[in-house]
Amino acid sequence: MKSTDDRSLQSVVIASDAATGNVTTIPATQATSGNGRASLKLGFPPETFISRSAGGNPPYGADTNGLFKLLSQAIQSLQAGYVGQFDSTFATAIGGYPSGAIVCGSTAGTFWVSTADNNLTTPGAGGASWQSLFNGYATESWASDTFVGKAEGDQDYSPLQAGVNKTSGEIWLSYLNSSGSVEYAFAQVAGDYALQTALTAEVTRATTVESNLQSSKVNRTGDTMNGALYNSGGYSVHYNTAGTDTNGVWYNGFTSRPSLTSSAFSTFVHRTRTGKYDYLSLQLTNSDGGWQQLEFRPDGRLYTTGGNTFALTSELPASGTTTHGSYVTVGNIRTLYFMLENIQSGTTYEFDLPFSGTPHSIVVAPIAGAASGSDPATGAWSASGFVFWNAGNLNGSYSFIATGPA
Repeated sequence: MKSTDDRSLQSVVIASDAATGNVTTIPATQATSGNGRASLKLGFPPETFISRSAGGNPPYGADTNGLFKLLSQAIQSLQAGYVGQFDSTFATAIGGYPSGAIVCGSTAGTFWVSTADNNLTTPGAGGASWQSLFNGYATESWASDTFVGKAEGDQDYSPLQAGVNKTSGEIWLSYLNSSGSVEYAFAQVAGDYALQTALTAEVTRATTVESNLQSSKVNRTGDTMNGALYNSGGYSVHYNTAGTDTNGVWYNGFTSRPSLTSSAFSTFVHRTRTGKYDYLSLQLTNSDGGWQQLEFRPDGRLYTTGGNTFALTSELPASGTTTHGSYVTVGNIRTLYFMLENIQSGTTYEFDLPFSGTPHSIVVAPIAGAASGSDPATGAWSASGFVFWNAGNLNGSYSFIATGPA
């Protein structure tokens, strides 16, 4: 093909002046099967290839106009040099952009190239499979930072060349002076004389800092720190080394005393009950030698010296009312208290507050002064309820206590 060949530029879209009824917007699929209308997936359907006498349908002229208009619009867009923006709906419909596809960005002059097939990611997003069309090209800012630029101003000359003398190590620049002759400028070779002033100042500063440090630092023993963190003669903190006691092995910890001579102290230490478990101990020893200890064990609980255990909030009793009575929950055990009036033998009763499993017990007793049958009993226990019976199949009023898993 030659640049002078007729490119058949589509300056006018086919059927652009046709009446509305003479141009069909072609759907993706045929709306009514067998009606002879064209679609994108079928084009002209099979029935348009069958003679009318054999039951076929002729193609519609409006469909032909619609197909030509659709194609010529796309061709005109390409001939006009338009590169469309990324379209997520279109990408999903075609299974993603192919590798090498180009889309324009939202800012004029920006373009993106797909780096993967079936690409559904959004250009410019973190981790997206797109890169700038101009990736790797030299930018103005890069060139300005990399190359010697043209001098600005009436008092400056633009450099021609630059280099380093192999013998002397001098850096040189050549330039044209105002008369057009080439001249050279040289940079001084680095040496001790260039740093002497700065070195002298640094030695003086370091000597002063070290002197101040020696007179102001805190030694490991015998010194006093001024401020929020201090250790004076009135208080002492000792770092314990590993040892043993009656409980087994104790590891490094901290001991604090009100004074160096005080017999009262507190100890924070990691201990091991030999062959049992490790725990964290906070121990307070009185001046008379008596002590109390709080243990934090691997089960997540706190224990006191006297053997008491701190309860979890989930283990505290909880109570409330139900439709026919009330309930109390302690840990994972729930007890329901309720009364049923005029209940008939053989009735299945559903608990107002079901258990998580089969009840442990259900106690029933007639209500004093109320009509009731004799020998009340329950059976067919389940998490949701039970069946009530009494001798004589008499209706009556009874109180119940049911206990089971919460």
